[in-house]
Amino acid sequence: MKYVLTAAVAIACSGAIAAADMGPVPISTASGLSAMAQTGERPTHRGVITATYDFASGSLDYYAGSSNLNDPIVFDASAGGYRVLGVEASDIVATVNWNNGATFENWASELRLGWADAEFGIIGVAPFFGINDGPDIQGTGMEFTGGGFAFLDTDGTIDINGDGNMDDFFMPAEGAAVGAFSTYNDGSGLAAGTITGGTITFTLEIPTPGSAMLAGLAGLAAMRRRR
Repeated sequence: MKYVLTAAVAIACSGAIAAADMGPVPISTASGLSAMAQTGERPTHRGVITATYDFASGSLDYYAGSSNLNDPIVFDASAGGYRVLGVEASDIVATVNWNNGATFENWASELRLGWADAEFGIIGVAPFFGINDGPDIQGTGMEFTGGGFAFLDTDGTIDINGDGNMDDFFMPAEGAAVGAFSTYNDGSGLAAGTITGGTITFTLEIPTPGSAMLAGLAGLAAMRRRR
C-alpha cells in the first residue's frame, strides 16, 4: 500500500556541510546489483533541496529483496524526477526477526535502507554494516539502535551495475520515496524486520534554468531528426 506523508522541504545553501568519512559502505539493489560506495561531503557546487523522512511518522517492514509490499513509502511528491546527490541516515532503530519456520535468524547487517530510484528500483545502504547479530530465540525479534551511514556521495561516483560507467540516480516521477529490504531470504515469507525510528535525508539537485533550456533544445533537435 502506497501512502503519501507531508514533509518539510527546505532550500539549502551551497555552503559546505562536512560528514565524517566512515570509509566504503555496501550499496545494493533489491534485484541484486551491488557496489561499494565511499562516504564523503555534501555536494557544494550547485543548488540543492533536502527532503527528510522520519520513521517515527510511519514504520517500515522489510522483506527479502523488496520493500514493504513491493512498494516504497512516498513522502514528498514534489521531488519527483530530481537527481539524487546524496543520502544520509541517522539514529536508525530496527527490530530484526528470527521468524518461525526459518532455519536461521536474520542479521542486522543484512538490512538495506534506501530509496526508490527511477532506473534501478529500490537501492539500499547498510545502516548496521558489520553487525552480524540477530535474536537468539526463534519466534522473537531483537532491537538494534543507533544505525545509519554518513553522507553517501551519489554524484556520479557509483557504478551500481558493473558496466564500467558511473551512474546517476533520480527520484521516480511520484516523488521522494524510502524503501528497505534484506539481503538474506530466511524462506519464511515473513518480514525480516521493521524499521521503527530514525531519519533518512535526501540531498536533491535543483534543476537550473540553463540545464532546463539545454534539455529543451536537445529534445527539439531529437524531434527534428525523427521527422
